[in-house]
Amino acid sequence: MQTGTVQAEDIAARNQRCTDAGKPAITIDRYQAQSDATTAVVSGKDDAMLADSPVSAYAVKQTNDQLTLVGDIYDFAPYGFAVNNDQQALAEVLRDATKSIIADGTYEAILARWGVGHGAITTDPAINP
Repeated sequence: MQTGTVQAEDIAARNQRCTDAGKPAITIDRYQAQSDATTAVVSGKDDAMLADSPVSAYAVKQTNDQLTLVGDIYDFAPYGFAVNNDQQALAEVLRDATKSIIADGTYEAILARWGVGHGAITTDPAINP
């Protein structure tokens, strides 16, 4: 698992549930970069990794399907862009471009290609929604 992600808290809680139930603890390897976590699974060093669903889907694609997504997606949130507050014009361009690709179907096709449609925004794109 990559350090500094929400998965760090999640895996700690899952580990606690395991040990509370009398099951063995989860061995948790932490990596500074997600690519290192992915490599650890592909190489067989680790059995699995926990990451955001788009990150995991990307890892499957990047490793030519050497990995498989397992389990249900949980606690997902819509995707968005973050820009500096002083870049209002960029924020507006991103909003308008997103509206355009939603309208022509490109947005849905891109998310489907990567298997991450569950995180699609379902309302008109907005700045600071």
